[in-house]
Amino acid sequence: MTPEQCWYEYVGNELPETFLRRIGGRDPGACVRLFMGRLPHVYGLSLRGTWRRTFAAGEQQPKTLVGNYLVAYLEETREQWEPVVQDLPELPPAPVSPVVSAAPVVPATPEGTDSEFVLYDPPPMEHGAGI
Repeated sequence: MTPEQCWYEYVGNELPETFLRRIGGRDPGACVRLFMGRLPHVYGLSLRGTWRRTFAAGEQQPKTLVGNYLVAYLEETREQWEPVVQDLPELPPAPVSPVVSAAPVVPATPEGTDSEFVLYDPPPMEHGAGI
């Protein structure tokens, strides 16, 4: 597989400058890292449109190889897209992660026990309860 074939397989017909604008930066490596983070993966294999199509392909492409091919394609086509994306920042904006509240601290050994494992004895269920 060549970098160009990989581009059309994983990005599609999108022009490199459109790809960079959508990601929000002009650094090929940083933009591809963000793109690869959004692309579904399983066991290190990258999604090719659908999982059926992915596993039907004769050759499976690992995530790192796909990323390297995409960066190589952007580098090969740099003369075409670089003048068009000069208004973009060098690095794309960092992805926004959801706010997670701090979990309460739970002691490793519950009070009144000498073991960190406590057996849970659920209350008896009435016949048919929960159905």
